[in-house]
Amino acid sequence: MKTQTVVEFFKYNINWKRFINLVATIGDQFDDSQWRFAKARVFEKSLEKYSDYTVKYINQPGCDLLIDANGIKNVRVEMKFIRNAFFSPKRMKMKDICYLSLMSTQGTNKHKNLPDNYADYLLVVSNNCAGLIDKKTLMKYTTMRGDGIVAALPSKKMHMIFTPDTFNNPKTYDIDLRQVIDDAIDRVIEMVK
Repeated sequence: MKTQTVVEFFKYNINWKRFINLVATIGDQFDDSQWRFAKARVFEKSLEKYSDYTVKYINQPGCDLLIDANGIKNVRVEMKFIRNAFFSPKRMKMKDICYLSLMSTQGTNKHKNLPDNYADYLLVVSNNCAGLIDKKTLMKYTTMRGDGIVAALPSKKMHMIFTPDTFNNPKTYDIDLRQVIDDAIDRVIEMVK
């Protein structure tokens, strides 16, 4: 599969405006370590909904999304969210490098690079852009650090899906998602007698 085909798919089959509104609405509610997993899950699942289900959320190690639509067959995509990933927050100038953690092996690391079952593509999304890189190119920029695999991605190697000038003034909604989750937890606790 050509990378540009997957880029075009993401560009035209995801409602990125809704995604940007969701990111703005969530804001920093999930930025502390205890809640980061929830932020990742919300953003990953949102792409399924905002693609009219042409992207499937599969939540497997090293692969969050599956595309099997519009002529694209079984393309696996890992997604990472990083605020201001490729563009500086004030001047919106493209950064040279985006640093990110790709995988944590939780002390069981036996890899020298990405495992064979890692996704075909990495989708890096942000509050102001999204970009895609294929696994082969990604592997050139990965290293082992502690019990994880990290990357220092040159911004110029990313295939941008949208950039900061695409969407201005995201709409925010008054939603306290942490409270919604806490309320759901309380309901489950009360159900158990």
